[in-house]
Amino acid sequence: MTPASGTAITDVSAPHVHQGLVNGVAYHYVVTAVRDGIESPPSPAASATPFAPADTTAPTFSGLTSATALGATQVQLSWAPATDDQTPQSGMVYDVYQGTSSALDFSATSQTTAAGATSLTVTGLAAGTTYYFAVRARDAAGNLDDNTVTRAATTHEQSAWPAEWAAHEEEVLTLVNQRRALGATCGDTIYPPAAPLSMQPALREAARLHSQDMATQDYFSHTSLDGRSPWTRCADAGYPCSGENIAAGHATPAHVVAGWTASPGHCANMMKSTFTLIGVGYAYDGTSTYRHYWTQNFGR
Repeated sequence: MTPASGTAITDVSAPHVHQGLVNGVAYHYVVTAVRDGIESPPSPAASATPFAPADTTAPTFSGLTSATALGATQVQLSWAPATDDQTPQSGMVYDVYQGTSSALDFSATSQTTAAGATSLTVTGLAAGTTYYFAVRARDAAGNLDDNTVTRAATTHEQSAWPAEWAAHEEEVLTLVNQRRALGATCGDTIYPPAAPLSMQPALREAARLHSQDMATQDYFSHTSLDGRSPWTRCADAGYPCSGENIAAGHATPAHVVAGWTASPGHCANMMKSTFTLIGVGYAYDGTSTYRHYWTQNFGR
């Protein structure tokens, strides 16, 4: 049996299954018989194009695992990855459904995730509102699972931030502006006096949510556990930032500002004259490793 390209497939008997072919590519064959070293004339040519059966099987997916409010305007969704007979987990996308009624409309997708995602932070929500969410998995062929698992989360009231925490944030702003008025030496760099910073509401929201997230989930990092960077968190809150300071374990505004001032990189963020805006967020959780968590976001 010899494909038209001239590659011989020898020592086969009928019937023969030619394996390892490329889907959708045409293959051409002729057959000759060999006996005692003598080859017969070739048979008439025949062609065949292998194809995979259409993928009509929906992914296997257990649905949304959790929905957690992150402050007044955001909810974090999490789920375990779906499995599929043909699409790898890294290629799976997820359709997200949301509404303020437990009877979700599954004909209207609110957004679709990037491939391989296992979490999503939903932004732009109303404060003090209960939202219902569901997630369905979609494979590369467009097959969608039909789970109806629904999770609810209630965004925080805008006034729910503890007054003591807010007072700490305002004191940090005062201390930072006092330092800017005097100028500072940050490592080997001398910074002259700079104009005071103003508290920007969206940057403050981003800072608060990150401090609260670190406190409640007991970690300390510029990168959220859902993979978001400071720049993404600020954008999600509604205003871009160009710098971030974080700290943990300092019980008072004076201690945390002193700690930042003693660190060249953190000090530089507080002293840069190109920064005109700041958001300060403080959160406390007595069960977490450091208990006290602080974030500053800087903008222009």
